[in-house]
Amino acid sequence: MYDMTTPYNSMTDLFPALLQELYSGETQLIDALPRMAARASSRKLQDALFEHLTATEQHALRLEQALTQLHCTTLGKPCTAIAAMVAEGEAIVAAEGDPDVIDAALAGAAQRVEQFEIAAYATVAEMAYLLGRQEISTLLRKTLDEERLADGKLSEIVMLDINPRAFVWHASSR
Repeated sequence: MYDMTTPYNSMTDLFPALLQELYSGETQLIDALPRMAARASSRKLQDALFEHLTATEQHALRLEQALTQLHCTTLGKPCTAIAAMVAEGEAIVAAEGDPDVIDAALAGAAQRVEQFEIAAYATVAEMAYLLGRQEISTLLRKTLDEERLADGKLSEIVMLDINPRAFVWHASSR
């Protein structure tokens, strides 16, 4: 996540770079989520992914607001962590197999993204607070709360809908 070619002599150097990288990640997700949702066979998973797409668009707008307040552009180092997770999701979208098992794989990929984003937003929200940027911290904490809600919703869908169907298929195929 950190560009080691850029000197970070202070937290004020590092902070906008992390926001730019998160922005890159959010824009990658805005591009990828519709394909993941279209591939899902579970209506609940489709709805959760499309709902999160709408939220992700808001997350990108909040990052734009934060970067504007810091007098920075959204241009920065691409988020390679999200790029790798998006590539994993794309591989699942292209995979053949039982729809319930594909849904389990899609949901797992989406949850890994959520966990990454929860950690990333917790980090930058605290940095904003410590840098005295309360308004930015509030924006980032709102996104953090939404990421946690999305992860919880995915967990519920996985536990109550997707995994039971996928494991029934697996048990019957033995």
